[in-house]
Amino acid sequence: MKPLPNITIFIFIVFILFSCGTVKTLTTKDKTWLNRVIDSMYALDQKHRHNLIAVDSNFKVDTKNNGGKFLTLKAKKEKLGKNFKKYQKSKDSVNNIIAKTDDSNTKLLLKLTEKYGFPSRNRLEVYRASAYSIFVHSPKKYYDTIKEVITKEFKENRISEYEKAYIFWHINGRAGMPPRLKKDGTVLYGK
Repeated sequence: MKPLPNITIFIFIVFILFSCGTVKTLTTKDKTWLNRVIDSMYALDQKHRHNLIAVDSNFKVDTKNNGGKFLTLKAKKEKLGKNFKKYQKSKDSVNNIIAKTDDSNTKLLLKLTEKYGFPSRNRLEVYRASAYSIFVHSPKKYYDTIKEVITKEFKENRISEYEKAYIFWHINGRAGMPPRLKKDGTVLYGK
């Protein structure tokens, strides 16, 4: 067997480097696929959160069934009496599903970001993209990784200041109002 010429080895090494972790430019096919994946992740995220609202509605402790009034946990306990344990079990069940979904969505979005760069609205060329909201529901165990990834993506101009600010608002404890996007495209930070 003949040894490989130096140029062939160089091309092989470059190929390996670019195929292992270097963010590539998004093709139309990549954008379409990423949009579907992100939209599916977001739909699942929201479905389970809406199920929490449905539990309140089924037990008639939601605002609609209480004259627009928000009931505290104590008020729900008083209203439900013996049924409170059944209510709490239903809420816990949905919250467990939400926690698992948030964990798997976060892992997948981190992998997608590593391979493709952050799938922001601008990069996917869509009116609305929901990738940043996946990180806004991420578990604490991912905060340091997310901070690092988002800081890098912002420096590489693959995520907007608004998306970054919203994610950091969550990671930094959700203090005050979340940031908002002003009409001129700048970010209004909450206080």
